[in-house]
Amino acid sequence: VYSKWERRTPLTPAHVKKLVDSGVRVLVQPCTRRIFSNRDFEENGAELTNDLSTANAIFGVKQIPKESLLEGKTYCFFSHVIKAQKENMPLLDEILENDITT
Repeated sequence: VYSKWERRTPLTPAHVKKLVDSGVRVLVQPCTRRIFSNRDFEENGAELTNDLSTANAIFGVKQIPKESLLEGKTYCFFSHVIKAQKENMPLLDEILENDITT
């Protein structure tokens, strides 16, 4: 369940700047609820886009909806799949079936 109050972000604009300055291309999905604005990320070198298909690694704060997972990608996000909680098993199945690394 996703909370309308969720405002966390896996990277801050300062993190983005360090990555961009070291030659890393950083893609950020636009969001109006995040603690930092889209502009904060853009001003620090991020590219705003909903298309993450060219990303090498995808970072998130919470579990990613299984229908949003991209096959063959590497993800870093917090999830409860290791606990074998019944409601989270479809996500684990999707990860295993689509060559996704977490």
